[in-house]
Amino acid sequence: GIDTSTTTGATAAFDLYSTNGLSFTDNYRSSIVGDSVGILADNDVSGNLSITTSGNVTGGIFGILADNDGSNLSISANNVTGGVFGIYTLNYGSGSLTITTSGSVIGGLAGIYAYNSVNGTNLNITTTGYVYGGDIGIAAINDGSGGITISTSGTVVGGYLGIGARNYGGNLNITAEN
Repeated sequence: GIDTSTTTGATAAFDLYSTNGLSFTDNYRSSIVGDSVGILADNDVSGNLSITTSGNVTGGIFGILADNDGSNLSISANNVTGGVFGIYTLNYGSGSLTITTSGSVIGGLAGIYAYNSVNGTNLNITTTGYVYGGDIGIAAINDGSGGITISTSGTVVGGYLGIGARNYGGNLNITAEN
């Protein structure tokens, strides 16, 4: 694993940047801990942004922070914890935003925050574990041309809302078991 939470000047355990597509994969169940951000990924200009983790990702503010200006943005994660946001995604790209989690996602404000801009298409969130946010468990905003699909089979909890979704594109579909 990697832990930069006590390293002076280090804000993110991984600070990733590209102008032509970016892919980060951890198949080793690593523990990734950053002072402010566990994984910070920024893809400008073109290509897809993809983050896949199988272990625990923790950050003082953001567990995973992903900003995409290319095409598709996808996050596949196990356990993610952030002091403010567990997973925070901004997709200004021309494609879809997809988040899939299998473990717990916890944030002081929101467990998962997903924003898809007018340039994007569909926004899809699938969770099978526990999701918690101090204000909202899952927040999904799609200004793009497609729809929102949210499917949860684990418990989703928020101090104000469990799931909040706003869609300006196609259909809005939410399937929640708990």
